[in-house]
Formats: sequence, C-alpha cells, structure tokens
Amino acid sequence: ITLQKVIPAGYTWFSANIETNSNANPWNPNNYFVNAWFTDATYATPGNGPVVDDRIIGQTAFAVFASTGAGDKWVGSLTALSAIKMYRLFMTGISARYLQLTGSAVANNPITLNAGYTWLGYIPREDLPIATALTNFSGLVAGDRIISQNKFAIYNGTGWQGSLLRMYPGNGYIVQMANGGTLTYPDYVYAKSAVVTPENVVSPAGFDIPTNMKNTMTLIGQLDKASFGDKDVVYAFINGECRGMAAPSADGNIYLSIGENSDEAQEVSFKVWVDAKGELANIDQKVIFEPLKAVGDLNNPFTFKMSEAGTTDSWMVGKAYPNPFNEQTIIPLWLKESAQVTVNVYNNMGQLVKTVAQSAAKSGVSNIILQKENLDKGVYYYTVNINSSSATVLETGKLIIQ
Repeated sequence: ITLQKVIPAGYTWFSANIETNSNANPWNPNNYFVNAWFTDATYATPGNGPVVDDRIIGQTAFAVFASTGAGDKWVGSLTALSAIKMYRLFMTGISARYLQLTGSAVANNPITLNAGYTWLGYIPREDLPIATALTNFSGLVAGDRIISQNKFAIYNGTGWQGSLLRMYPGNGYIVQMANGGTLTYPDYVYAKSAVVTPENVVSPAGFDIPTNMKNTMTLIGQLDKASFGDKDVVYAFINGECRGMAAPSADGNIYLSIGENSDEAQEVSFKVWVDAKGELANIDQKVIFEPLKAVGDLNNPFTFKMSEAGTTDSWMVGKAYPNPFNEQTIIPLWLKESAQVTVNVYNNMGQLVKTVAQSAAKSGVSNIILQKENLDKGVYYYTVNINSSSATVLETGKLIIQ
C-alpha cells in the first residue's frame, strides 16, 4: 500500500501509518524516508528529498538533516518514528515536496493517552468522520479536545463539536485530555492506499490563510449581532497577517484555529466579513496567542463585538497569495472609497521591474493581479500605493517567484 502527501515548505503535522519496506531498523528516519521524495504531484520523478536544516520534531525528541563526515543524514535524539505518534515536519526552502511511502499497514493496537497533551498519529488507511474514527475512545470527559494543524473539535460529554469533521491518513493530531484514556481505531479500513490532498479554503474577503504554521491555538466564539449569518466570516490577524478564519457552524458557534510559528506570546486582532453588506468590520477585542491555548468553551463562548465607532476599515491591504508563486499572485485590498492603486515591484538591487496600476479601483473588496511574465525566479519586493480624495496609504511586502 502507499501514502501520497504534499509536504509544503514550512511546518506539516504528520503521522507515519505505513511500515516501509526498508530492511534493518525500518523506523529510523534515515531508513524510513529512503526513496520517498518526488519532484511533483505525479510521483513519477524521484528527487527533491531532505535538505540541510530540515527537521522532524516529535513531542519529546527531534532530528535534523545535517552534513556529516558520513554524508548527509538525519541526526539527533529522534532515532525511531512511531505510527501512533504525530511529528512536525519542517521543510526549508520555498517549494513543496511530494512524499510517497510504500509498505504495509501497521498493527492496530490500543493506544494509551495520558492526562494533558498527546501527539497522536492516525493509523486508518482512509479518512473517516471524527465520530467514527474516535468511536472507541475511553476516558473522555466534557472539554477534552482534539486539534489538527488548522482545525479542532471539543468533546461535549456525548460527542464532538467543532471544525474538525474528518481525520486523514498522513495527518497528525494533538489530543488534550483531563484524565487520560485509551483509543482503538476502527479496524475495517487498513488495506487501502491513500492520496491526501490539501483542503481548499474559500476566503470571501480575499485574505490568504496559511496552513503551514508550527503552532495553533483554538477559540470558540459567537458573533454579538443577531443579523450575522452563516456566510459571515471571522478573521484572525497577528502583526497584520491573516492567521485563521471561520464561519458560524450549524450550532451557532465559531470554531476558529489561529496559527503562528513563534513560541512567544503574540497579540491577535479580529475582523469580520459581513456578507449581507459586503463589508469587512472591525472587532473590538484582542486576545493573546499562546500555543495550544483555548479561548472560550461550549458553555461560555468568546463574544465577538463589532466596533461601534466606525464599523468598517478605512483601508486594508492583504498579503500576496499564493506566495511563493509560479504564474501569478493576488494582492487583496479593502477600499473605503474609489481610489487609484499602484503596485510597484522591485528586484533585490532596488530596481523597478514591474508596475500594475488601477486608475479607479472601486470601493470594497478589490484584487490586484500580478503576472510573472518575464520576471526571473527569485525574491522581489513590492509597494502598494493607494490614493483617494481623502487618504494616501502605502504598504510593502515581499514576493518569491519559483
């Protein structure tokens, strides 16, 4: 059987649910990932494997890919992977890698989880609804959580609520339990091969949502305006960059995962896309990001309160996405009124190499599309100039063409 999975640059929460066909010590990282990397999604051309400074980070140990006297290899305290554990893969560079593991299914034995946090692997060979995957999970109490890299669910005493609806082979999870317990996965789906494709995220306000962050925190909240509907979306921002989004679920709660690479505390601000008005509104409150922190619960959800003084942003410039890119990238804008928008792109010598202008961009959501055209691969810098009858705005950013 095989597992195929795209591993983007940055962090991926990963689990190894195939015993590969390596000979001696197959779970050692230096044996496990042999002949497993490919250059593109066809999985036809081998190559593009680990590079120096790539990392495999476990809950209590890690390995780094390094140049040694015996050649390039994984070194560190993590000397053996486990199918029942989650790992954070950190891939350097700007391009995605394509991982294909071939071997046999691992044994489906009961997994003991202690009180506190457990980095959990996923053994089944196909994706399952969370209620099915976790049907044989003893020791759960209300408030226990299971967290993926970008979604989560909370146990309400009888079942699971949240944004994490399905569990996938190749993905890793963190479980938080008050008392500990035992999990046995269903054992009727272990012969299939699996292809894991990234989930599409639809962002009505045009902000790019990163999915490769190292850390996450969870928030259960509700909007304070009864007129808000299920097409409204709450966005979370750290240092001006969008780090999460969520719409109200069927139970009225917003299950928002917020990503961040730093282990340090960071301020999180919020905005809400009001679909009926086509407006992006400010939210008064801010919270502090801490890895695995939980804000709000099912009984006392966090309340998002719209600002009374000026409900919508005057101006806002989102980060370019996708970035890195091959053909084109988009810079999303929120304009209070019609304005002239000019985007200038510079190379690393400071030379102007491209200009895109809109003489009368309309108010509301607007997108600037930058085409690669004759630009070479590399790093570029850009400025966004917005000029209207009432304001002048200047924002800057970095682009990577691959």
